[in-house]
Amino acid sequence: MLGRGVDEQHQHDGQTPWDASLLPWFSRQHADVRIVNLETSITTSEAKWPNKAFNYRATPATARLALQTANIDYVSLANNHILDYQVQGMVDTLDALDQMGIRHAGAGANLEQASRPAILDVKSSGLRLGCFSFSDHYREWAATDQDGGIALVTYDDACRQYLRRLITSHRQKDRLDVVLVSIHWGPNYAWQPSADIQSLAHFLIDECQVDVIHGHSAHHIQGIEIYHGRPILYGCGDLVDDYAIDREYRNDLGLVYLVSLGEQMKLKRVDLVPTRIHGCQVGLASQADDGAWLNETIHRLSFSKKDRLKKDLDEKAHDLVRALRTRTAVTIFFPSISGGSKNQLSYVPPSSFTLDEQQPNSKDCQDALRVLTKKLGLPNPIFLAAGQS
Repeated sequence: MLGRGVDEQHQHDGQTPWDASLLPWFSRQHADVRIVNLETSITTSEAKWPNKAFNYRATPATARLALQTANIDYVSLANNHILDYQVQGMVDTLDALDQMGIRHAGAGANLEQASRPAILDVKSSGLRLGCFSFSDHYREWAATDQDGGIALVTYDDACRQYLRRLITSHRQKDRLDVVLVSIHWGPNYAWQPSADIQSLAHFLIDECQVDVIHGHSAHHIQGIEIYHGRPILYGCGDLVDDYAIDREYRNDLGLVYLVSLGEQMKLKRVDLVPTRIHGCQVGLASQADDGAWLNETIHRLSFSKKDRLKKDLDEKAHDLVRALRTRTAVTIFFPSISGGSKNQLSYVPPSSFTLDEQQPNSKDCQDALRVLTKKLGLPNPIFLAAGQS
């Protein structure tokens, strides 16, 4: 967020928001492409969007210095601040970025312009990268065939089918080797992404041929999920802003995410560079207190598909035990397994068996859990401790 206090301070001191300790990480030595969510307008317009609590703008000169000093190649514009200074502010932002030679997506004069990807030819690898940008808020800012605005997403089936057609058609038509979706989703200050967000992320990878998901909105870091070899960065936090510090969520601490892809565009590794905002400028975080907090938090919040399946198993096994005790059929759903009937297990207990109320590890219970673990593709069954229900 380069607006408001960040812009005012660096207009005054002539500096950039980047501390010297961090700048080397923006070099082409460390990354082929640098991508950010630009959560401000670049404009001198005075006409604010009415009845909005926070309206952010950066002056063209300070924004140019900040973005070009950091070698930014692409900015995502689909968010809840690009129209803070109405359509004129958005148009000014598009013009300013074009003049800087920075690619962008997510906002435009109509729906076609807002939803089309920015295409970057990566010289070092010869790959062609397509970057889409979307936001789940605000609905009243959604671009239409006639009106400018943002590329809005919702969580219903109609939007999913639209995204599938849009992304897969561009992947083929534009001959894209890698597809990235940068998406502004969810509320501020929430550790875990909602079930809707997680489901949409999986859909983008399963059905839309997306290789990397770059999520943001919460103002603090959220977890990383590795799904079918593709990274989902649910919430990358704020690289720089002028916000008050929340002591629980530590929105002053963040990460630079260095994502490396390997064969078939699957994830090779993610390197994380810890950062800290101080006085509207961001630099490297100390490896002691701040670095330790970031390390513990990102590991606590992140998960893989296997982790999710194990969590499902631990929770749903209790339902199987109850079904066994009452000798009733049960259907158990597993949200972490996507795709129609594949995400459910129907288990009908045998017509006659004995199950000791005090021993849920009995043979019948173990057999049921073996069925469950086989369905989930896990190597070893997990049995309940005696006395659990």
